[in-house]
Amino acid sequence: MAAPQDTSGIRGGLPKWLPRFDRPLLIGLAVAAMVLLALDLSPGGIDGRVVEAIKYWICLLGIILVVVWRWVPRQVATGALICLTVLAGLNYSRFSPRLFTKIDTFDTYHYYLGAKYFDEVGYYDLYPASALVDAEAGTHNRGAKRYRAQTEEGYRPRPLKHALKRGQQVRDEQFSPARWEAFAHDFLYIQRECKMGRGSWKTILMDRGFNAPPFWIAIARPVAHIFPVEWLKFLCLLDIFLLLGALTLVSRAYGRVTALWAAFFTLASFSLRWPELGGCFLRFLWISCLMAGMALIKLARPLAGGVVTGLAGMVNIFPWVFLYGPASKGAVGLFGRNKTLRERFDPGLLKLAGGAVMTAVVLAGWVSLTMGTRVIDQFRANIVAHIQPEELSSKRAGFAIGYVFDGEVKPRMLTKEDRKAVRETADDRRLWVWLILLPLAWGLRRKPTDEAYALGFIPFFLLTTFSHYYAVCRVLLVVAHASDFSRLRNRVGLMALIGLDAYAGWSLTRYPAHWSYTLGMFSWGATAYCAGMTAWIVVESHTSDRALCRGRQDPQPASVPAASKNPADG
Repeated sequence: MAAPQDTSGIRGGLPKWLPRFDRPLLIGLAVAAMVLLALDLSPGGIDGRVVEAIKYWICLLGIILVVVWRWVPRQVATGALICLTVLAGLNYSRFSPRLFTKIDTFDTYHYYLGAKYFDEVGYYDLYPASALVDAEAGTHNRGAKRYRAQTEEGYRPRPLKHALKRGQQVRDEQFSPARWEAFAHDFLYIQRECKMGRGSWKTILMDRGFNAPPFWIAIARPVAHIFPVEWLKFLCLLDIFLLLGALTLVSRAYGRVTALWAAFFTLASFSLRWPELGGCFLRFLWISCLMAGMALIKLARPLAGGVVTGLAGMVNIFPWVFLYGPASKGAVGLFGRNKTLRERFDPGLLKLAGGAVMTAVVLAGWVSLTMGTRVIDQFRANIVAHIQPEELSSKRAGFAIGYVFDGEVKPRMLTKEDRKAVRETADDRRLWVWLILLPLAWGLRRKPTDEAYALGFIPFFLLTTFSHYYAVCRVLLVVAHASDFSRLRNRVGLMALIGLDAYAGWSLTRYPAHWSYTLGMFSWGATAYCAGMTAWIVVESHTSDRALCRGRQDPQPASVPAASKNPADG
């Protein structure tokens, strides 16, 4: 007689770790297959303005889906979400295979060459070295006459002749002949073979340069050395693989539907219109780490969550602010009454903090040993110059931008008066910031740590001015809201987040290139979200306190189980 098969690891004839192919997933895959077939027969892609217009309608459909979610069969709602996510992904790639064939030369020029040749060019000499190679190979854009020279004192436009002279010094003093030949080959491959536009090269020369943290460089530099420039497209796809890994963790922690909402938001958001996911070199490592950190906290792996959060913070600095919520919980918990000293310290929060600090110490030590401590000082000086109000890009968002925005469509870009107003209103804004952050800290004391972690977007938005693509970190709030639609706050919060992107898509279509207006309105909307969500959380916290007090004052009699009480008994 044959021995019985071991089916402990089998589900319906498949291993448990394989996804279950239910009807909504099959519907989504069928839609994707049909659209991909149509694309294969189509002549080409569509332009960016049409992409933003389609995003507007996709976001509106997403809002409608949130509204009707509780009243339609779950399979129908999930199938609709899969179809919207597929459509958002195809629209993001402009209905063409460009996502897997093209790179963003502007971004990869800075980050691939900046990391690979950091020992020679550092933070300040990438442009002079590149300008010299460009001149020796035949100038890519003869209209380029100036460049932005970078030093520890800041940025200063100078004639291109100055760059060529400095480039010769860099070549003779900082490069070996073999390394200079390799640099020239890599630069010309990105500029000429990858078809960098002549306008892009002129814009690069006036940009504020390569300013990645040394800790990111310590991770990216070995990767850039291993893979030659001809493998650049594969390196750009690493961000997609990392994001898929993070979404897998989100699916495991919160369920497949929540992960689908996160994927939908990422692809439909205006935040990732540039730099493009899959078109640049390790630019989205930080958001993958933040998503993984939140999922690991939910999975009761706070130490691992702290490690990846620390990695996100070291490679991009600002993600440290997402520990504001957990830190607030821990700080308020220290003052709890009727608790022993040991009970005042949450073990999970301590592990989360320990993992983050451990990662920071390891990376800081690695950088100090391999690159020296001076590079950290250079980065600090570089980033301080970069974030000065006078250097604010017109593609920045944040509470400070919304505070000085007057609601006018014109001018298209930030003016000198706007930048001056950002500096002059710093003290006024500080009061409003703390009127939100302090109640938020108190309101988060009873919230789950993963939700408190996601709400780190609020201090991030209030305290910084950030490039528009960093707003994709709102995906953590999407995960928190989409994980429980039974709560009105989550449904309203998710609709508000998607609504911000719907408005941005409409604005970029109606008023193309009016970045001051689009991000000013976005900042107004995000301010309303932060203030409203904080107030709602504080009210919820107060309500839970009252319920807890009533429970202590009127305990349930032990002899009469609650379930056995007669509802008719008054």
